[in-house]
Amino acid sequence: MPRLPVCAHHRLDHCFSSWVHSYEHGTEKPDPLLFHRACEELGVEPAAALMVGDHPAKDGGAAGAGLRSYVLPAGAVPGSHRGLAAVLRLARLAS
Repeated sequence: MPRLPVCAHHRLDHCFSSWVHSYEHGTEKPDPLLFHRACEELGVEPAAALMVGDHPAKDGGAAGAGLRSYVLPAGAVPGSHRGLAAVLRLARLAS
């Protein structure tokens, strides 16, 4: 499975168990197909997944594919709060 060089550079590639690249499927976001493929790779039903993105138009395709979706606010500066606490609540990782 291909790794993203930027993730490897920042030593984050071990944080991911699966990768879905649009070019491998002949389409791009917001096509729901990509989100369905990601769910297949993870072995979860779309309704059991949470997609976190940062581009309303492109990442909105996840909602069309049946995933719970959370789009972070745009224009955040480094170090600002973009809504991670809400993401953790949605993922039921925090109260």
